Amino acid sequence: MNTPVLSAVREPVAASPNAPITPIMVRAAEPPRPWWRGGIEFGAASLPGSYHEENEDSFIPALPAPSRLAVADGVGGGARGRVASQALIERIRQLTPALLARPARLRQWLFDADDAVAAEIARYTDRPGASTFVAALPQWGWRRWRITWAGDCRAYRLRGRGEPRLLTRDDTYGHLNETPPPNAEADDPARMVGNGAVEEANRVVAALRCGEILLLCSDGVHKMVPAEQMAEILRGAGSLNTRCRKLAAAAHANGGTDDATVVAAQRHRWFGLGDAVWALAIVALFAGAGLGHFDRAPVRDETPTQARPSAPAKAPKPRPSVPESSLPHWPVETPPAGEIPVPESPLPHWPVETLPAGLPLPMPVEMPPLGRVPPPVSKLPPATPSPSGHRSNSNRHWENRSRWTPP
Repeated sequence: MNTPVLSAVREPVAASPNAPITPIMVRAAEPPRPWWRGGIEFGAASLPGSYHEENEDSFIPALPAPSRLAVADGVGGGARGRVASQALIERIRQLTPALLARPARLRQWLFDADDAVAAEIARYTDRPGASTFVAALPQWGWRRWRITWAGDCRAYRLRGRGEPRLLTRDDTYGHLNETPPPNAEADDPARMVGNGAVEEANRVVAALRCGEILLLCSDGVHKMVPAEQMAEILRGAGSLNTRCRKLAAAAHANGGTDDATVVAAQRHRWFGLGDAVWALAIVALFAGAGLGHFDRAPVRDETPTQARPSAPAKAPKPRPSVPESSLPHWPVETPPAGEIPVPESPLPHWPVETLPAGLPLPMPVEMPPLGRVPPPVSKLPPATPSPSGHRSNSNRHWENRSRWTPP
């Protein structure tokens, strides 16, 4: 089973007074992803800047499949930025999609996170510190993402073509039309968590289709890597974790000195139930067409198919002739010329007795001449004539109907 393994990745934990702060390095140690494997793929990379003693960025890595993605960029320098980003990551773990769907509850969570980050920084130093962040929580099987942010950390969505689309809007002095304080520039963040400079939580909903990539990054990446180069690296070969490492390295290669942190998620299409159903439907369609071609009845206008010629009939085997000498010879009596013998009847002959003289002979039966048949004798009583000269109603069927009138 090809399971992604990030051997050199460790998840940042909450800072403590006795725990040393070390930078986080991400290196890819996973086999290439097979073409048929779908689902969601994650990647992460974080490289420290050249002028920082340690990496001030924190993130929620993809090990093995997180319930949320987040990038926090610490502000303040030294341990203050590192502690602020780690404390904010711990608060982001408490976020839920239902909380993001309600602006009032999200705003209250943001105020609580601001107090928690300030309290955590006060445990180490009395100097102020803060952190910007961007977080994304999936819904509906990684198809829909709820994104919230504060500051200049960004979220992108990369499709199959074109440049990455920016899903967030930087909370900088320039975008908010605010005058930056002394020693600050227009592209510096104006909203941060931990110093009380936060008023409203930004939120947006984005859909992630199959093949698309959701990218979260700190300002050390999107300020140094152009959109064209970012799209080229993310569409390149290798695992998503390898591409994230290349993107973070490209920020330093382009002259970046700030911490570069990247977290990404790519949704792949499964070769599963839907593809199996389509394959079975196509096979059934071709199978039905083939069966119908052989089993269909002939059409009247079609030329009948010639029948297969049958094998020629075999000639009957001649029967052996029997010589005449082997047959028995019976004597045949030839009658004299002119006389034909009368064949004897096979029926028995009964003797004819002659009546004695003087006995009367039976009465002769008179037969009517041919062609004259006497009328049948009616057994009905004779019809009684009526005063009008007609027969009674009982014998009406014997009279002439053409001469009969109703009484």
